[in-house]
Amino acid sequence: MPPRRPSQIEWAQLTNWFPNLVANNVWITDNQTPVYNCIAYSLGVLNAWINPPQPLGPFQALYNGPPYNHPTVVANAPNATIDGWATPQVGPVITTMTHGSRTSTSQPPPLWESKLGSSWRITHGRGELTGATYGRVVTSFT
Repeated sequence: MPPRRPSQIEWAQLTNWFPNLVANNVWITDNQTPVYNCIAYSLGVLNAWINPPQPLGPFQALYNGPPYNHPTVVANAPNATIDGWATPQVGPVITTMTHGSRTSTSQPPPLWESKLGSSWRITHGRGELTGATYGRVVTSFT
């Protein structure tokens, strides 16, 4: 589908989930579907639902291993093309990986793109999904 701006109703739902979204950055790039999710999309898979491996180490191994082989880089590295997200935990150990996002395939940089569960796939600024739903970026890949 060609990218489109969200309707007012869609925008209200999106900003309810992600209050940091900036309107000019948001394009809907795919319709709602339960066929694939954010982890699958960030790996380039559009026909499977891939739950995020837990905790951080197995999550990184999914992206680092065959057939994907995306080297891990420091979180939020400027040259990253995929980000892994986790909700904050008490203490230094990150235990709940929640989301994967990637640089946009449909809009020019610096936009990123995410599949929101079984909802839409959207573009957004890199940190605009930070919050209670997905937490924050904790690892990145090239």
